[in-house]
Amino acid sequence: ALQRLACWYRSQLDVVVVGITGSNGKTTTKDFAEAVLEQRYQVHATKGNLNNHIGLPLTVLCANEDDDVLILEMGMNHPGEIAPLCAIAQPQIGIITNIGTAHIEFMGSREAIAEEKGALARSLPEVGTLLVTAGCDFTEYFQARTHARTIAVGNGRGLVRAESLRLTKEGSEFELAIDGAGGAFVKLRLAGKHMVNNALLAAGAGWALGLTPNELACGLEAASITG
Repeated sequence: ALQRLACWYRSQLDVVVVGITGSNGKTTTKDFAEAVLEQRYQVHATKGNLNNHIGLPLTVLCANEDDDVLILEMGMNHPGEIAPLCAIAQPQIGIITNIGTAHIEFMGSREAIAEEKGALARSLPEVGTLLVTAGCDFTEYFQARTHARTIAVGNGRGLVRAESLRLTKEGSEFELAIDGAGGAFVKLRLAGKHMVNNALLAAGAGWALGLTPNELACGLEAASITG
C-alpha cells in the first residue's frame, strides 16, 4: 500500500528524479548531488540511507509540490529489488557508482549484481541520462542496456573528469573538466580518490541539468556528507 501510494504521488509531481545505486558510495554521491543541484534548484533527497522498499516510498511521499529535483538512493540485497523502486521513482537521470561484491552471498556473482543494478539503466527514458564510472568493468554493459545517453566520469578520463588531481591529508584538489563546457577548480574536504569519483558523478548530474562548471564546483565544495 505504501509503495502504491508513493507511485501515485510521484505521478503528481513535476520533478526531475535522480536515481542513485551501486555497491558503494551511494550516500556520499547523493550528498554531493544534493549540494550541487541546490545551487540552482529546490531539491528533496533521501535522508540518511533510507533507500529500500520502505525508505524510498517514504522519501517520495515527503517531497513538496514546489520541489524541482528529487534525489533517490536505491539499495538492494536480493534479486528483483531495484526494478520496483524504479517503477515508483520514474527517474530521468540515473547514477551507478560501481559494481563491487556487497551482498554477493545473495546475488552469486558480480555479473548478477550488475544485472540487478542495471535495472536503473533500463528504466531511463531516451531523453534521460545515465552516469557511470569510466573504467568500470560494466560500463559498456550498462550502456548497451539503456535508451538514455551515457556519460562516463573519472580521474583523467571521461566526459566529466578530474584533471591535475592532487590528494592531501585534508582532501583533494583538481580541475573539474567537462568536454565542451570548460572547467573549474575544486577543493574537496574529503580524502580519497573514491570521494573524487563520487563528486564527479554528482557533477555529471548537475551538468546534465544545465549547471555551469563554477556552480558545480561551488556545490561540491559546500557538500555536507552524511556521517
